[in-house]
Amino acid sequence: MTVTTESFSISLEPARTSSSRAVVQANHPDSPETLLVLYLGSEEMVVQICERLGAKPVEPANPYWQQHGVTIVDPDGFRVVLVPDWWPAA
Repeated sequence: MTVTTESFSISLEPARTSSSRAVVQANHPDSPETLLVLYLGSEEMVVQICERLGAKPVEPANPYWQQHGVTIVDPDGFRVVLVPDWWPAA
């Protein structure tokens, strides 16, 4: 499923392959601490994305993310944390 807003587009679908292309599979560690963290800027955006994806939150391995975001699992088994805050400017 793809979620598109005014500022970005997120696709949380399994990779598709074609017999005419070489396929490279990522070797990722099987750990609940391997995360993609997305700072979305508002609680409304987090709720909207979860609703559009039909994503149910999962318990994060690290309690920090329980307090600061919503953790979901993508179709490839990766954990994605949706954070309602803005990424702090440097």
